[in-house]
Amino acid sequence: MDIARISRGKRIATLTVASVQVGLVSGIIFGWPALQEIFARQGIYADLCSPGEPSPCSEQFLRFNLIYTVATFVNTASPILNGAFLDRFGPKLTNIVGSSIFLLGCLLFALPTIHNVDIYPYAFALLGFGGPTIQVSLFNVSLLWSGHEKNVLSAFSALFALSSLVFRIFEWITRGGLSLGYMFVFFALFLMPLFAVGYILLPLKSYETRKPITDTTTNKIASDDDATPLVVHPSFKDNDVQAHKKKNKYCFSLINSELLEELKLQDYWLVTAFMSIQALHTLTYLADVSKMFQDHPSYVNGFTWIWSFGVLFMPLIGRIHYQ
Repeated sequence: MDIARISRGKRIATLTVASVQVGLVSGIIFGWPALQEIFARQGIYADLCSPGEPSPCSEQFLRFNLIYTVATFVNTASPILNGAFLDRFGPKLTNIVGSSIFLLGCLLFALPTIHNVDIYPYAFALLGFGGPTIQVSLFNVSLLWSGHEKNVLSAFSALFALSSLVFRIFEWITRGGLSLGYMFVFFALFLMPLFAVGYILLPLKSYETRKPITDTTTNKIASDDDATPLVVHPSFKDNDVQAHKKKNKYCFSLINSELLEELKLQDYWLVTAFMSIQALHTLTYLADVSKMFQDHPSYVNGFTWIWSFGVLFMPLIGRIHYQ
């Protein structure tokens, strides 16, 4: 879709809807400590405790850690699939698939067991997969704002961190006695219109930007209606593009490869190994913090707030990164 033909009103609407989606779902699973408090308060998995043992007990915490570990693993691995899906089917279909998976996860929280099967790990894993799928479908929205693409992407990164506060809001609301299942059903009903509007606004194919390119044979600026292909001076390709590719060979080797080709690249496995180690470090740290301070919830709450309000530093970090 040619961006020049999109009205300013539609650009604002698309950016607004995309920002709200990212802020509500993209990193929601990282607000797990607040959701764990709800699990413990409402006696979920209390049947795992020994008779007379106070709840929450150690067996409950083991099950809580299992749920979070599975979801974060799915969250970390999901870009392999949703990125390939985005390249093949475009932002609109990727967004609706991610939205459907996320809504299914929400609704499963209302069904804690099906035929004696514990549903919570599967429901939370679906949130962990659906959130990043929605987020990756929205990165293309930054192209609507020429010259401000970096600011939009930085804002999305900030909203990712802020989305972890959603479960803290859940925790406040459920103090009044509302069950966790109903809370997720209401959340799903709230999200449905938002996802429907996003489906209407997002393009079937990625946005295309057209920057003026000079035809060196005529010294004229090529127009969008020019039926003949551009003739670009060979030195531009040989000297500029090739030099840039050589300087950024790892980036280009991954970006310009098909999925199956990427899996054969050393660069891919190095990046995967780095991300896996980082994810394992984060999981271990969060699990240790929750266990060490289970008798002092104020410390865990403080950690959650600090994590969420890292959003304040995201624009600065993003600007430094892109520059």
